[in-house]
Amino acid sequence: MKKIIFTIIAATLVLCGCSKSKQFKVALSLDNAENKSVYLCKTVDGEMLCIDSAVIENKQAVFYADVDDPQMLYTIKYNLNDNCGVFTFFSENNDMTISGDFNSMQLWKISGCRTMEELVAHHEKCMELYENKMLDLYANMENAYMANDTVQAAEIDTVLKSLMKDYYNYQAEFIRSHSDSYLAHYLLDSFKQDFDIEVVKELAAGLTNESVFRNNVKKYIEEYQPGRAPSCCGM
Repeated sequence: MKKIIFTIIAATLVLCGCSKSKQFKVALSLDNAENKSVYLCKTVDGEMLCIDSAVIENKQAVFYADVDDPQMLYTIKYNLNDNCGVFTFFSENNDMTISGDFNSMQLWKISGCRTMEELVAHHEKCMELYENKMLDLYANMENAYMANDTVQAAEIDTVLKSLMKDYYNYQAEFIRSHSDSYLAHYLLDSFKQDFDIEVVKELAAGLTNESVFRNNVKKYIEEYQPGRAPSCCGM
């Protein structure tokens, strides 16, 4: 369930391609943010590094970052020493704009990245078909347990497991049909422990370009041990 919740939250993630420019610009346009400090960070070898900072004036601020791997993970933070107020995205290495309300970071929008449209569409479809239903089922099951209705809880659990299997099958099929997309790379890296190892190998073999996510999956396959990696579905 934690992975599913993370996937829902991670709807703000953006996966994108390359540019020939030496730097790209991230322009912020945020309501209710006058004189607020913001920081642009990126994750390198598991460590988050601050690469630029700005103070928002008249709703506007601009970050600059050097062109890097297209799947490099970037984060906008309100406080360098706090993990609250964090917006994570992937760079297109082209200029992009992030807009929204300073107090509603989870609703920020990004323009300037084709893959963002693909990510948003995929996320919305997952929410519609699976994730909202799974959250409702979890809530209903919790209520059944609180009422000591173990029969109803077991029935809900059966439905939930079937829906989760469909959910993971859906993710696998998306990866198969988008093998040239960094979004597929990211999804496979995120869900690799939820797939049968043979499915992970099949999906990884189908990816058509390189990325840090593909490297993570390769390492996972090399180090896989049956007793240490859960398998939720066979597909």
